[in-house]
Amino acid sequence: MKKLLLLRPDFRGFLIASNLTVSVFLSTSALAQLAPSGYIGAINTPTADVLGYGQLVGSLSNTIPERGRAYPGVGWFGGSNLGFGLAPGVEAVGRLTYDGDAWCDTYNSTCQSSTRDLSFGGKYQLPFGQLPFNSRLAVGMSDYGGAATHYRQYYGVGTANLGPLEISAGTATATQGGLMHGKFGSVALELANNFRLLAESDTREKRVGLSYRLQVLPDLQVAFGSSRKVTNNTDQQRSQTTVSLIYALDGKAKRTGQAAARISQNNASAAAYVPAAQNLSSSALSNADIESASDKARSFASDFANALERAGFSEISVG
Repeated sequence: MKKLLLLRPDFRGFLIASNLTVSVFLSTSALAQLAPSGYIGAINTPTADVLGYGQLVGSLSNTIPERGRAYPGVGWFGGSNLGFGLAPGVEAVGRLTYDGDAWCDTYNSTCQSSTRDLSFGGKYQLPFGQLPFNSRLAVGMSDYGGAATHYRQYYGVGTANLGPLEISAGTATATQGGLMHGKFGSVALELANNFRLLAESDTREKRVGLSYRLQVLPDLQVAFGSSRKVTNNTDQQRSQTTVSLIYALDGKAKRTGQAAARISQNNASAAAYVPAAQNLSSSALSNADIESASDKARSFASDFANALERAGFSEISVG
């Protein structure tokens, strides 16, 4: 006779841990945005923040930071990105760039268009637990795959918060046309819950800018970023603009538009600086909610055990 033993899980502990995770997600920077090169960053450089688990972000930019425009005044110039939080601490971004006439046949000698490039990048936030000043570390790469490689780079970056100031610094290696080669960094000053000033150095140019985020629906936000370079070392576009849509796919727990989710439950305490609107308590689930969920889970387990017995199993118990 088939035998199966079911053990009762600790539903209360599971729910408390889940609520703890929600608190972790809500204690991080809310204004990081998708950079044109395909990662969560300041302007053109990455930060150590990543897309939150279950977040979908689409963006449009009027620039390709790695190079200048080949066909001024002809067609379009810029890129589109689509990013997704694959898992806690892991983001993946697809990138499409275009320059010139987007509809002509590039094999025709009269076509005023450079190669339209499709590529993939990713970033991983290292699970080091809680560090001083809400510090976090990440590694990533750009332009993996595609028919040709135009913007490949590998980087490591650290980010920390000092009050309303967020500082990021890192180093990168560009192997095939990537933007960054050497040391880079950025500074962001949060002036309000949805507005910040930015300054960065991407190893080629220095830029200043701003970013703003608008809540449209409980699950949807629109982000706007604009910057201007203050040096002129390359033919990188002087002024650039990025517009993004941020959508939370995973329900009410993360409907704050957070673009930077911490990945360790050990980091449940609040960040060094958290805007008042985000300073939510981890007691969002009451004891009654926890007991109700536990009762429902036990009822489901009992029904499932009965169904297994009818299927021919025996000695099934639900604790």
